[in-house]
Amino acid sequence: MSTNSSYYNSKFAKNSVLYGGRYFPKKRKKIQYDVRQFICKDNYILKNYLKNVKLTKSNDEKVFSIWKSISWLKYVSDERSSGFTEFWQFPSETIQLKTGDCEDGAILLISLFLNAGIPQYRCKVAAGLVRAGKSAETGGHAWPLYLRESDNRWVVMDWCYCPNSLSVCKRKPYKQEKQYKSIWFTFNSQYSWSDHPLEIKSISSMFIMPRFFATYLSVN
Repeated sequence: MSTNSSYYNSKFAKNSVLYGGRYFPKKRKKIQYDVRQFICKDNYILKNYLKNVKLTKSNDEKVFSIWKSISWLKYVSDERSSGFTEFWQFPSETIQLKTGDCEDGAILLISLFLNAGIPQYRCKVAAGLVRAGKSAETGGHAWPLYLRESDNRWVVMDWCYCPNSLSVCKRKPYKQEKQYKSIWFTFNSQYSWSDHPLEIKSISSMFIMPRFFATYLSVN
C-alpha cells in the first residue's frame, strides 16, 4: 500500500456504518446493509459500460469523462420508483434503470471510478447536510467526493445537486463549497468513516437528527 493511500485511509476515524436501505418487497421488511456493500469495485456490467466512455491516462480526466457520461441519469425519488421512502439501488441496477436519486447516482459514480482504475483512497460517497441558499433549510443528501490528483484536494462530483460543468482541475475544493454544510459519514467499498459506529434505520431519520447527536466529519 502506498504512503498516500495509508495516509488518506487513516486520516479519519474508521467505523461501521449499517443502514436499512432496502426491503423484502412482499413482507416490506427492511434489510440492513454494511454501506460498503453498495460500492461495486469489480463489476462486468460497469466495465462494459466504460468501454463506451473515452478514458485518458490522467485520473482527473477519467473522473470528469465518467461524470459527464451519466447525463442520461434521471432523478426519480425512492418513493416514486420503489414505493418506499428509502431504497438504495446497486450501481448495476441504476445503470440499467437509468433512474435514481442522489445516493444512487453517487454510488454509481464512485463504482464507475473504481472500475476505471481510480485508486480507492481517492473515491468516496459522502452523506450529510446541504443547503440550497442562504435562508433555505438544510436537508440530507449524498454526493461523490474525489481526491483530485493534481493537488490532493477533495472536490465534489455531484450529479444532481448544484452540478456544474467545470473540469476537475477547475473545481473549488470541497471545503470552499459553502452549500455543503456537514458530513455524517463517508464510504467506499473498502472502508466507512464516521466519528462513531452508526446503525441507521433510515436516512430520513437523520435529516431531523438533533444537532448534538449527529455525526460530523471534516474533510481536508
